[in-house]
Amino acid sequence: MILPKFILDSILKNKNCIDDFFNNQIRSKPIILFGAGFALNNTLQKFIKQDFTIACICDNNPDKHGTFFDDKYEVLSLDDSLLRYPDALYIITSPVYFWEIHSDLIRKIGAKKVCDIDFECSHYFNGAEFLDYVSKNKVRFETLIQLFSDELSQKTMYKVLKAHSTGKRVDFEDAQCEKDDWYQFKSLLKSEKDSVYLDCGAFDGDTVLLFKERAVEGYGKIYAFEPDSEIQYALSATIKKNNINKVTIVPKGVYDFIGKIGFKSSGMYSSVSDSNSSVEYAEAENHIEVTKIDEVLNGERADIIKMDLEGAEYRALIGAEKTIKTYKPKLGICLYHNVKDLLEIPELIHKMVPEYKLYIRHHSNSCTDTILYAVL
Repeated sequence: MILPKFILDSILKNKNCIDDFFNNQIRSKPIILFGAGFALNNTLQKFIKQDFTIACICDNNPDKHGTFFDDKYEVLSLDDSLLRYPDALYIITSPVYFWEIHSDLIRKIGAKKVCDIDFECSHYFNGAEFLDYVSKNKVRFETLIQLFSDELSQKTMYKVLKAHSTGKRVDFEDAQCEKDDWYQFKSLLKSEKDSVYLDCGAFDGDTVLLFKERAVEGYGKIYAFEPDSEIQYALSATIKKNNINKVTIVPKGVYDFIGKIGFKSSGMYSSVSDSNSSVEYAEAENHIEVTKIDEVLNGERADIIKMDLEGAEYRALIGAEKTIKTYKPKLGICLYHNVKDLLEIPELIHKMVPEYKLYIRHHSNSCTDTILYAVL
């Protein structure tokens, strides 16, 4: 099935619910952020940037009640928050338990007090930025969709584009593909007994472990690239605890040059800074060492490359161009960190190796884990 070209026109007509909220919501209405978990700070910063005043933080965990987030925002129970701010609007900050919290709050305080927008659905870029980029590159997107090798990829790409345009969590949920084969280690990125696997952005070893467990025929070697010194100990612990053999930890990021770049360490939400992406910024307060895959391998074969690099994927691919063109490894590359990546990363890979078959899968119920797969 080839999707009709006019289908992108319907996407460009969408209104983004997150942008609409920020454009139309009355700033004087008290806002309470519900959920003092890992995603709280990002949502908080969005609202501060939009000149909202946050009344307090609310959470179901009694151990957090009476504490202060960022030494400024008190964490209250639901009952206490209702007493202090009876007219407040509750914004849910948990992307993991969003609908469970949403249903519980509606049952307890009524639908009018609960916002049904998941603001984490615009974690990396906003709807206006996205729609502007798609509009300016409509023909290129139409050409790209025709390059995908199966109907599911074409439909998934359309659904992901639609979800970013509307900002609605239900649209991201509609785009979600199979949950079991994350990174397609059972299928598209399946290991052979002598496969050399590069895990670029190994984090705490979760995907190294996943690869090992699904490499039923074995593997030859694993390179685990992880530049964040705060995470490297967890990566080493995962490897040791699970007896993962033949692993080389490379304590660097991958990029298109050898040197240092700006880096913000924030666990799974860490990010690289393009403004610091040159050697002259080597003395920046927060930075990481980076290298090129072509340099590390020095002519050695690579069979499978996975990249989850918080926005550095495009430039890391350039730094692996010789390896990719020579050995044509299976690729699993994240596309969701930058608005341009959905288009420009598939274009780059197709240009490097035109014979690659391209597939796209969306593995989450939010804006993360849109992954491009390239295989022969």
